Order: sequence, then structure tokens, then C-alpha cells
Amino acid sequence: MIKVTGVVLHDHVYYRPGDTIKEITEEQADRLERLDVGQIIEAPSPPETDPEPEPEPPDETDENEETELPDDGDGEEDDPTDEEQIETLSSSFNADELKDAASVSGVGYDKYISKKDLVQKIVDEGKAEEVLQYADA
Repeated sequence: MIKVTGVVLHDHVYYRPGDTIKEITEEQADRLERLDVGQIIEAPSPPETDPEPEPEPPDETDENEETELPDDGDGEEDDPTDEEQIETLSSSFNADELKDAASVSGVGYDKYISKKDLVQKIVDEGKAEEVLQYADA
């Protein structure tokens, strides 16, 4: 950037003493200064911005670690986990009984599905408690 001290024609624009030419190459500014019609001035520095905040460190708990939730005080048992439902379904039915209970509960499946896959499908569809009603029936 250069402050003009004499009349200057730059990029088809006339500048008077005291005007500032902001868009000028360093070479052009040096030339005007050598001709004694301009004085190089520093460009205003861009406003300082706050650096990006550092990300918070990850939580120290293991993602795979189960955390025990506090009792909500309602006197009722909390819903069983998927693993508990899988274990209960697997131990409560043989394969044919499980298929019958799943059908009655509205779980659709391929007739050649394995017991393990059917148990997982029942849990995934949220039908475990409904199917368990038919255990030992």
C-alpha cells in the first residue's frame, strides 16, 4: 500500500496527494517511491481472531465398558439389556418353540433361520418381552 504525495495515474485512475493506493504491487509501489510521488506504508494488519479452541479431551471411560445407571427410584426393575434378553430367550425356548412364539408375536422370519439369528431378530424388533410370554406355555 502506498500513500500518494503527488498526482499519480495508476490503473487508469488519478490519485491526489494524501490518497492511498491499496491495490498495487510491491514493484509499482517501489517505482512511485523512487519517483518521489508516493510513500510506502504498511497495509493495515487483518483483525486478530481468536485461535480455534482446542477440542476437549475424550472421556476417560471405555466405550465398551458398561456403566451402571442409578436407580430411578420408581420401584420397578429397569428394562433388561439386549444381552440379557438374548440369554433369556435362548435358554427359555428350543428352536421350534421359539419359531412358534415369534410367529404368534408377529415377528417375520425365513423358515430356515437359525435359533441364534431368530433370537437376535426378536430383540432387534423389540418383541422379546412379548415372545417370552409364551415360554413354558
